[in-house]
Amino acid sequence: MDGLTFKQQALLSVAFMLVLVTVGFAFKAGLPGAFMLDDFDNLGAMSGGVDVNDASSVKSYLDKGKAGPLGRPIAKLSFLLDDNAWPSEPAGYKKTNILIHLLIGVVIFSLGRRLFLLLTPAITANWLSLGVAALWLAHPMQVSTVLYPVQRMSQLAALFVLLGVFLHVVVRMRSGERPGLTALLLMSVSWVICTALAAFSKENGVLLPVLLLVVELTVLSRFQSGKLLLWWKILFLYLPTIVIVAYVFNLPRWADSYTIRTFSMYDRLLTQPVVLLDYLGSIFSWQVSGLGLFQDDFNIYRSIRPPVVFSFLIIVGLLVHAISVRRKYPAISLGILWYFAGHLLESTTIPLEIYFEHRNYLPLVGPVIVIVWGVYALLRRFSQDVDMTRFSGIFIPILFAISTSITWGYAGEWSELRRIIPIWAVEHPDSPRAQRTYAHFLAASAMPREALFSLEESYARFPFDISIPVMMTDIACRYGEKSPVALSDVLDNVDHHRWTDGLRPALDSIVQGIMEGRCGLNPGEVHEFIWAMFDLHEGERHRASMASILVLDGNLHMWERDANSALRSYQTVDQMLPSVDSILRIAGVFVAVGDYPKVIEALNIAMERERQAGRLTNKLRDEYLLKIERYKALAHAAR
Repeated sequence: MDGLTFKQQALLSVAFMLVLVTVGFAFKAGLPGAFMLDDFDNLGAMSGGVDVNDASSVKSYLDKGKAGPLGRPIAKLSFLLDDNAWPSEPAGYKKTNILIHLLIGVVIFSLGRRLFLLLTPAITANWLSLGVAALWLAHPMQVSTVLYPVQRMSQLAALFVLLGVFLHVVVRMRSGERPGLTALLLMSVSWVICTALAAFSKENGVLLPVLLLVVELTVLSRFQSGKLLLWWKILFLYLPTIVIVAYVFNLPRWADSYTIRTFSMYDRLLTQPVVLLDYLGSIFSWQVSGLGLFQDDFNIYRSIRPPVVFSFLIIVGLLVHAISVRRKYPAISLGILWYFAGHLLESTTIPLEIYFEHRNYLPLVGPVIVIVWGVYALLRRFSQDVDMTRFSGIFIPILFAISTSITWGYAGEWSELRRIIPIWAVEHPDSPRAQRTYAHFLAASAMPREALFSLEESYARFPFDISIPVMMTDIACRYGEKSPVALSDVLDNVDHHRWTDGLRPALDSIVQGIMEGRCGLNPGEVHEFIWAMFDLHEGERHRASMASILVLDGNLHMWERDANSALRSYQTVDQMLPSVDSILRIAGVFVAVGDYPKVIEALNIAMERERQAGRLTNKLRDEYLLKIERYKALAHAAR
């Protein structure tokens, strides 16, 4: 290590190893926990009774699931390190997440050393870097990322972004103020590789150029830029940043995307400044109360109000301050700009959920830098000869111990559903998702009456949530209880309800229960209820969701051997959202009734849609043609 004696190196190495072991132990408390929410959509893509163990099964696995627009193949492939079949056990995925978390801590420490060496003596730089890495690793806000298997996507994106920044800084520091062509080539290669790996882990990985620009404008601003380097920055940093900002703030593009949300883009833009300050409040207070996966109770601002104005002014003030002091206090400026740059995609115009704490996984590096450097700078005001070893031996261990203890306790709550779900329900009484999840938990714990009572209270609090009476019906039917609210009671005032994300799973459970003989509900009542969903308040905004429950309607009709009614449902789905799956469902109905010419027609349409989507490989076309020839033969034999 640059400029350190052997004793200093040994002490620092031991301290860092203790940090890694302690953090690993703290997160290990959450290993026994269960899969949750998006885990099932993404890891469940391995289902189908076939292990993911060859090129064909890997491709099928990567094509499934609710990953982002880039498919996130790097992150999804990493899940195969833990298991290649579904259902699975969560502990293996969580162990890998913990190891990745620790690895990122190593990268943060290495990056911090390089940056702080430009600002302080070597011994100070190393201990400051250890403090940043330790507090980032142990912060309790990281629990919902590390112990939530599917959030490995956020972890890997952060890993490759930080690795890209580290490699860039290493080359810049070694090449000086006028890097040659070799150095610029190395910077370009690391930029391309790390940006690609990060973006294909999770889309916010494209922020690597923005974060590199933040580093260049702050800590690395002490270096003068030669002509070649200036052109490199324009091409690789400034232009990508401008493109990303233009993409994010292309308002007409995003306005139409909000049809699936209960809030508008205007509402989101008003609310996000408040959200960003709320994140900071949790970061600087180390609080865990109120954290978790259910944040749909966060207040959405639909007009300009004092909290919005206050939050906006604070953020603008922080940004102006960071820019104005970027040369005088580069570390503080780096921390502030890093935080807001890290939120550029997920906390602005893109129509995502309002609030998720895992969005702070990478941005959290910024506030931690501000905390560690701020304390160091404060001590320097009292003494120009701050002993960083003594400083690190007192302040960092105390804060690290507090942080690790909180994280260990919070991770322990994640270890059991019977602990964490009731906590979330109590802490988020105004969250329909938290209350519905709690009711599911009670029913699964052989307490159906308690579940129904909880849902009845929730329905009184959230009378707009159409999924709650459906859940009541499902639980009552499966456990032989009487539902406080029947589906028929809801049909008279459907237009007073609105679509919520719990409706489709609840209806799916009812349909599956009927078909498996676990629920004696009259199928006709379910069919009537499903078609009545077209009358939901603003139901037209949820076209894809409506199509998904009409698929359930068709499946139930097929189980009843009512092909005509099933065909009507499937054809409606195909009219609403034409796809390969929708036309193949229609083909399945024609197969069931022996109308082979119609089957052939549907297969030809499916093949054409595959071609238009760019998925029609030679192998897939041959499979389609083989099926078509088979049904031609069956049609000929039926004449």
